[in-house]
Amino acid sequence: MREARFRDHFWSTDLTSTVGYDSIIQHLNDGRKNCKEFEDFLKERAIIEEKYGKELINLSKKKPCGQTELNTLKRSLDVFKQQIDNVGQGHIQLAQTLREEAKKMEDFREKQKLHRKKIELIMEAIHKNRNLQYKKTMEAKRLYEQRCRDKDEAEQAVHRNANLVTQKQQEKLFLKLAQTKSALEDTDRSYQQSVTTMEKIREEWQNEHIKACEVNAPKHLHMVAWSSGFAVLQGSGTVQIFLSVYSPDSECIAANPLCVSQAWLLDSRPHCFKVHALILLFFFPHRLLKLTESR
Repeated sequence: MREARFRDHFWSTDLTSTVGYDSIIQHLNDGRKNCKEFEDFLKERAIIEEKYGKELINLSKKKPCGQTELNTLKRSLDVFKQQIDNVGQGHIQLAQTLREEAKKMEDFREKQKLHRKKIELIMEAIHKNRNLQYKKTMEAKRLYEQRCRDKDEAEQAVHRNANLVTQKQQEKLFLKLAQTKSALEDTDRSYQQSVTTMEKIREEWQNEHIKACEVNAPKHLHMVAWSSGFAVLQGSGTVQIFLSVYSPDSECIAANPLCVSQAWLLDSRPHCFKVHALILLFFFPHRLLKLTESR
């Protein structure tokens, strides 16, 4: 089975048509738009994350929370506030990372903009040259066909009037026939030259079109969104960044000498039990049921 190649598509039977090229450019422009939208989305998200992170940090530092408590609940609340601060720091770090990813996308867009502009200038110049030569060739063809008709009419006039006109009139007819033949030969050479030139320009246009497709194909065909540029995000770790902030695990608490869950089990005062449970629900909603059963 023949391998499908990017360059084998976007062709047209009309020599002067640019429908295939226009289709490619449209996809590239759509890709640029999608990249810009994603870049703006990341920037907006970064603003939200930074604002949220700062508010969490301010909350943990400025808002009192169980200042009069003692023993395990006091330490549990301290851990709680510290984790609030850690979460806030995580959101601020996420905001910075999102800005870095947005900058990568912006750099990619600018690079692709210059690359696309270069290709467009080359292709537009070739299209202009091709269309101009096509018009010249069609004009040469029209003139050649007219000279052929003139020669045929001159020959027919000679044959029709061979025995009906004087010697002098016959000479005029033969002279006109010779002139039409000479004009036809000149026009024929001009037409052939135009066709040869047209073929060279066609080959140049075809080669440049193939080259443009082969250059653009790796950057766009194999992306998540064709010609949009999202391959820049591959390996960026964006998903892991979000998971690190929004998927809490035991390490955030286990690093503390007195785990919140341990504090909960050690303290039997009713209001302490409720506070411990809320803290656990805040950090580990998926583990609350298991700890409740163990208690």
